[in-house]
Amino acid sequence: MTTAESALAEIAHDLYGVPPGEFTAARNARAKRAKAEGDPDLAKAVGGLRKPNVAAWVVNLMVRQLPERIGDLVSLGDELRSAQDDMDAATLRALTRQRRALTATVAKEGADLAAEMGQKVSAVVTEQVQATLHAAMTDELAATAVRSGVLLGPLEATGLDEVDLTETLAIPLAAIGEPTSTPGPREKGPTDLSARRSSAKAKAAKEVTEAKSELAVAEAAATKTGKTMRARKDKVRTLQAQVLQLRAELDELLRQVEALEQKLDPVVEDLESAQETYAEAEAMDIAAKAAVERAQRRLDKARATASR
Repeated sequence: MTTAESALAEIAHDLYGVPPGEFTAARNARAKRAKAEGDPDLAKAVGGLRKPNVAAWVVNLMVRQLPERIGDLVSLGDELRSAQDDMDAATLRALTRQRRALTATVAKEGADLAAEMGQKVSAVVTEQVQATLHAAMTDELAATAVRSGVLLGPLEATGLDEVDLTETLAIPLAAIGEPTSTPGPREKGPTDLSARRSSAKAKAAKEVTEAKSELAVAEAAATKTGKTMRARKDKVRTLQAQVLQLRAELDELLRQVEALEQKLDPVVEDLESAQETYAEAEAMDIAAKAAVERAQRRLDKARATASR
């Protein structure tokens, strides 16, 4: 993660914990501050941060104020996926009941927390919060997005496809890092021990940051392959529907052919009979004409004899 990305991530972490009604003013103030400090690019990036809707803000607030509850949800989601993989029906039923109860409880806690900050939460918003928490329990990428604390809107999981994270995060997952915190009082003890502890913490923090960056890249690649898979799946479904339609039309045409063949058989029989009677009539006509010619010749001969 670059220094600019780290700075933007830290500012975003601060802003998306601010109540929605105060967001715009706080964002503009931070953008103005960044510009005054000689960083126009950061100022532009901060100024472009979008205001979250109320449901997303409530979830972002819980990530900051109730991290252990969010952790409980994510852990339960891991257990659910494990039970699904193991095809453990009994455990899956029990965990599903627990999931419903937990999402409802945590969503209520989030609404209460928002109310304490002067933000009224409607029933619709509460449902969106529950849907987002459900998505975090269903999909690992959605869980990462929720824990980022920079949601712009609610998430929804259908159980069939991956959760769509398009336009739901203020900054890309790859640019999200650990926000800078104010250091607490220094522990008493030998200087070298404190130095070693600080070094170990710095190294651990660096490893966490690098691991998060690697995870974000992998998740971005997975998101891309997921979109490709869904597009090809849609194409397969479309072609399947076309095949079914053409087969139905073919079946109808074959039915019509069969019906016409049934009508054709008696007509063919009538034709053959008519051809036979025509042949008989034609033979009789030829014979009659021959008889007429013979009679005419006889008449002509008789007249010639009579005139002598």
